[in-house]
Amino acid sequence: GGSIIVAAAASLLTLQVKVISALNKETGVEYQTKVLATVLNALNSSETVPTAALSHGKIMVQRALLELFITVFNTRDKKLFELLHQTCALLTSTTIPLCTSSTNAPELLPSLLRLIHVVLSMQWRHFSFAAVPPGKPGGSLAPNLGALIGPRITKVDEKFTSEFDLFLQILLDCMKTPDLPPSIVQDAVSIVLDLGAVLKLFRVYDFEKRIKPVYLSTIMEVLLNQSQPMHVDSLTGLLREIANADMQSFFSEFLPSLVSTMNVPNESKEVVLRSWPHDLYSFSSNCHDFLCECRFAMNRQRHLQERQ
Repeated sequence: GGSIIVAAAASLLTLQVKVISALNKETGVEYQTKVLATVLNALNSSETVPTAALSHGKIMVQRALLELFITVFNTRDKKLFELLHQTCALLTSTTIPLCTSSTNAPELLPSLLRLIHVVLSMQWRHFSFAAVPPGKPGGSLAPNLGALIGPRITKVDEKFTSEFDLFLQILLDCMKTPDLPPSIVQDAVSIVLDLGAVLKLFRVYDFEKRIKPVYLSTIMEVLLNQSQPMHVDSLTGLLREIANADMQSFFSEFLPSLVSTMNVPNESKEVVLRSWPHDLYSFSSNCHDFLCECRFAMNRQRHLQERQ
């Protein structure tokens, strides 16, 4: 009986997605939000264990739900604002833990990543606002007013800070998890690159101050450990785009800090640092040479310690 109910629920959700997609212009956002609100209310009252391994039928339901979210939020409309809060709450409490558990991830992560992409790219106006850089004239004014009289930066609204951070962490986790299907890893890289191009993500204040250091160090660790051999080129390309937002700090702050943590003599650290010229156009090949120098220095130090 339970499996039949689950299959029926999946079929109904899938049908709802198809109906809304086919009649998107005719139904309008108001109808779509009512449908989604009804689904959200029902799901918020369910007792699904967030980390449980799901049966095939329940995976179908979750995937259909994600597709419903994707369809509704793949449009820009003020009426989606309140619904966005409710959706993010459900995603954080239930859907994301289900999607990211190791047993469900291969089936559900592709749809979750697409939803993250759609929500951030299409609903960015709700996530962010323009502001004056800290310490600049006009910084004490209301954010939107202050942004009119000086250079503007983009900041994430406090209402969505935790969701913004979580979404980007999920994308990064996909890049560093070696046993995920290669297509999921590539999807995560491609989505972050697209957000960098469309939203100027790598210049968003919150990304620069909180998230960029984690992204840079994690990507470098993955490349250094060769834990994603199929994605070296795409990860190096992402590293380049993130670094390019502030190339000076990448070479003067990030790389020296990274090398300082290596368990090698100081003279080896200097050699490693010098192996990466400050040249954007040869970034990928220079990165490859740098990683080779890092591995050589660490292996040499390991052999020396083993002899002692």
